[in-house]
Amino acid sequence: MPEHRPVALFTRKHLPSPALLDELRDAGLEPVHGSLESTGASLTSVRVLFPGLERVERPVLEQFPNLGLVALPATGTDSVDLEAAADLGIAVTHVPHQATEEVATHALALILALLRNLPMYDADMKRGAWQSPENIVTPSRTSQMTLGVVGAGRIGTELVRIATPLFGEVIAFDPYLSSGGRNGDELTLVDSISELADRADVLSLHVPRTPETERLMSEIDFARARTRYLINVSRGGLVEHAELLQHLANGHLDGVGLDAFDPEPPRADDPLLSHPRVIGTPHRAFESVQSWEAYATYPIRNAIAFMRGEELPSPVGEPPRKGDRA
Repeated sequence: MPEHRPVALFTRKHLPSPALLDELRDAGLEPVHGSLESTGASLTSVRVLFPGLERVERPVLEQFPNLGLVALPATGTDSVDLEAAADLGIAVTHVPHQATEEVATHALALILALLRNLPMYDADMKRGAWQSPENIVTPSRTSQMTLGVVGAGRIGTELVRIATPLFGEVIAFDPYLSSGGRNGDELTLVDSISELADRADVLSLHVPRTPETERLMSEIDFARARTRYLINVSRGGLVEHAELLQHLANGHLDGVGLDAFDPEPPRADDPLLSHPRVIGTPHRAFESVQSWEAYATYPIRNAIAFMRGEELPSPVGEPPRKGDRA
């Protein structure tokens, strides 16, 4: 590594392509593959951080005195202490809205798999059982069911669009939108999460993890609600695992589909993972050839713009409040 050359520290599992790494070098950065505990470079040389799935808290940011940018490889930003970054004059960027179709499609796939009992039928076939009624809930026609979407952002509205031809009714609640009625041509909004659960057979969560949305599902009385199925492809922390298990055991829920957990990865002994009426996927709702390309290139583009003193393509969080490290 050239002496005194600013470092781009990658702590994620895989490095970008050689061509993208060469673009970083052309912008004046030396790529280094390490970890937050063992950087492989001097702390003072790290100018840009490309983290993986680990949390980037204030103590991590403070250990790099010349860090100017945290370039996230994802849309969500809850893994970074944004307030600390702003305090320290560190910019944060993310990958905006590159997996809307993928996440909405994944949510719909989980919904249909649960409604059609696919995991249970598959498990029966693998153990040699044929048309076993054990653990099977006879499904209704989707055309006579109501889908409730929590969150009317890009992914939520995309799910509404692709699910509307299948369901008798699709309605939505957004904690940041207070008005009822219709929003645009496709989205019917209700006024509360409780009303949504009282009207919808299936709930699908599409909200960020914030203090307002954490444990959002705890506001629902599943013992009396119409909802029988719950899908979470957003963030862990929106639902309590213990509560889900209790609702499944009590017969208040017939199925749960999860692509987000708290913590991640979940504990190996988490009983949700082995429950026959739960489908779990390892936070891969975003995945496609096209989204992987975006997640690889966006952080690099942000880092290059940062090094050139140009406007960042996709900044997030509060602007730095002191000593901007650019």
